Amino acid sequence: RLSVPMQAFCVRHLGFLISWRFIKSKKCIINKNHKYWQSFIKFVMLTHLSECAMRTLGDHYEQLAQAFLRQQGLTIITTNYTVHRTGEIDIIAYHDEPRQAGGVCPTLVFVEVKMRKINPNARYGQAVETVTRAKQNKIIKTAEHFLAYGDKFLQNLGLTTSQKQALACRFDVIAFDVPPTGQTGQKNDENQTKTHWLRNAFLVE
Repeated sequence: RLSVPMQAFCVRHLGFLISWRFIKSKKCIINKNHKYWQSFIKFVMLTHLSECAMRTLGDHYEQLAQAFLRQQGLTIITTNYTVHRTGEIDIIAYHDEPRQAGGVCPTLVFVEVKMRKINPNARYGQAVETVTRAKQNKIIKTAEHFLAYGDKFLQNLGLTTSQKQALACRFDVIAFDVPPTGQTGQKNDENQTKTHWLRNAFLVE
């Protein structure tokens, strides 16, 4: 039985494989025997499969992050909020944390999810360190767009107009540090994956 990430991976690149079968068929008039054409097709296939695998892996850890946030009492408002030529926010959540637990007031939480295999020789040692200042700026600009045009996403929260206007904002990072695959090719043990929740990971300057 295939895991959920692997099922998603298979579905995503099925259309590409069908196109590849067409190219190989007699109906395609391109000179398929030309060595440069064959090299190009191999490059496209490898690139496509790599991108699909990365997207599937990213979706998997975003789902883990959503489950983690729900366990912490947050309400997921929307995911993968994208603004063309601006940026994307992985998760937008609502956090009405009690004051006795350190909460200030009801808060909109913009969450960036990062996964990185632990590698002491890498330029960035942990997943959270990959959220560069440039990436932070894109997240902030996307959050500004949500605040201006995302009122429809808040309707299910049942907030009044004054409550919406009083919402605070926070930028969090959920980082998964994943151990590398074993030398014998075993899958990563998710029990060994370290989950870091950084509240107020960065601020608007």
